[in-house]
Amino acid sequence: MYLFLHGTDLVYEKESRSKELMLSMGLPSFVLALSWLLTYIVIFIIIAVAATLLFANTMFEGASFTLLLCFFAAYCLSTISLCFLLSVFFSSAKLAGASILVWHCASGQC
Repeated sequence: MYLFLHGTDLVYEKESRSKELMLSMGLPSFVLALSWLLTYIVIFIIIAVAATLLFANTMFEGASFTLLLCFFAAYCLSTISLCFLLSVFFSSAKLAGASILVWHCASGQC
């Protein structure tokens, strides 16, 4: 679900031309990318900690808490990178959202 939201947010920013507006006001481009990255890292790390707390006591009883947290955090970081990659190929937020959702479900991660 968050893959869908993050992908559509990135494309909507491109669609609404707010990125060009911020760049014309003097914002460096790396700061804009860094703001997206930090925003979703915070959201996804909270989700990774919650998933680790849930699964460490139920499904993965013998697994290390730290190892599970590292795996979930790595998955979250790879999801953010995938959204940045896929946002380049779309100019419409609705098309991007539908395509990302279809791709995510077709890859068996749904």
